[in-house]
Amino acid sequence: MKIDNNSKEIILKKSEFLFHNGFKLIEMTDAVITFSNKKLAFVIGYERYDNVSNVNIKFLEENEIFNLGWIAFVRRNQTLLPQNKLDNILELLDYAERNYAKVTNLQFCQDSREMVEEFLKE
Repeated sequence: MKIDNNSKEIILKKSEFLFHNGFKLIEMTDAVITFSNKKLAFVIGYERYDNVSNVNIKFLEENEIFNLGWIAFVRRNQTLLPQNKLDNILELLDYAERNYAKVTNLQFCQDSREMVEEFLKE
């Protein structure tokens, strides 16, 4: 699925907190918008062959990537609807802005991944 131009503008406006935290827009295609500060990358995208969206945070030096939707789910019991592509991205960016110090902490993300794995075992 493609991110239309109107959605791109809305996402960029909602992502202003990233610019204030030293991130730069490094990629914008019809499927992905990526911000990076050379240590971290926020990768916002629509799945190419599916009707869902997501925001991932990648720790570049460690080469680890985390799904912000799952982190929000296990940490806040925040149920998101990835099929509502733009709304889902805006909710995840809002979560990232409110919890910026946490979601940009590798240990927090690793602990969250363990929580996700435990949840999926149930």
